Amino acid sequence: LVDRLSTVVDNILKPDNTHVDKERLFHSLKTIALLSSSLEMGALGSGVLMSLQFLDPVTGWISLSTLAIGGGASYMIGTTRIARQYRNQWLQRSQRLDHALEAISEKELDRVNRRILDGVAPYTRFVESEQNRIDYLE
Repeated sequence: LVDRLSTVVDNILKPDNTHVDKERLFHSLKTIALLSSSLEMGALGSGVLMSLQFLDPVTGWISLSTLAIGGGASYMIGTTRIARQYRNQWLQRSQRLDHALEAISEKELDRVNRRILDGVAPYTRFVESEQNRIDYLE
């Protein structure tokens, strides 16, 4: 039973494609970081151009704030999306684990119930035969 349970848990919680999951996570984080840092660098460039008076202050502040907010927002939205994906993935694993453990538990309960009934069967037959004999004698 312990071996079956540990095998089921290992198969569900440690799938064979963990390398693919790691690569996908790294690629997603890298993409988010590049997008966010590009927007932040644009904001920094706007600030530099504005301080050197190559940009009109109003235009400079608008581009600086838009790019800075966009960089922060893209990072937060991206990490939230990744967290949601992993939450869903672990929820699916949890559901599969629940179903597997329930199936194993039901099989074991049936097996134990059968063993109990098989163990009690001779005594049940004896009591029934004695009851029939008493009924016959009366």
